[in-house]
Amino acid sequence: MRHLLITLLCVFAASQMHAQQDSIMTQDMVDTTLAQTDSLHTPFYKNLWSHDPHSVGRAALYSAVIPGLGQAYNGKYWKIPIVYGALGTSGYFIYYWYDFFDELRTAYIYRTDEDPLTIDTQYDYIPSDELLLQYVSQSKRYLDVMVIVTAAIYTLNIIDAVVDAHLYDFNVSDDLSMQVQPHYFFGYNQINPLQGTMGISLQLSLK
Repeated sequence: MRHLLITLLCVFAASQMHAQQDSIMTQDMVDTTLAQTDSLHTPFYKNLWSHDPHSVGRAALYSAVIPGLGQAYNGKYWKIPIVYGALGTSGYFIYYWYDFFDELRTAYIYRTDEDPLTIDTQYDYIPSDELLLQYVSQSKRYLDVMVIVTAAIYTLNIIDAVVDAHLYDFNVSDDLSMQVQPHYFFGYNQINPLQGTMGISLQLSLK
């Protein structure tokens, strides 16, 4: 009788602990569901400035204020020379084409202002005013293109920082492997059903 009573008490205690664990797990699931629902109804611009350790909004702001700073914030330091290399190259061509455009424009003004004191000596080898004006328009067009390219590089710098910030906490497992190896398998053949076929097997393992 005593042993039976002890056994019943143990079974009752185990059932109570199991019920308590189920209750805790159910409450955790409810809390998780509510948190996910709240995040779905939260406006996107509020999620940008969340109090998480890594903020997408901060990465975008840093790259907008100082190009490359958002990449440093994301830990992508190797991208900083690429950003400044691209911006430096486009900035140089802006300077080059603006200087060329300014010189051609000044030469055209000197030729057409009917002032004997202003003489074009730099581009006097260009035979006609019409051809000189074409060069002015062409250099202005190249200048505008380089300004657009620079603005695009600046915008891509911000977009890159935002994308890296989104993927900052993305867990990429190291258990990713791909193997290419010879493989021998049997194929259907009307003459000899047991005749084998050589081939190459590609195996991609995700764990």
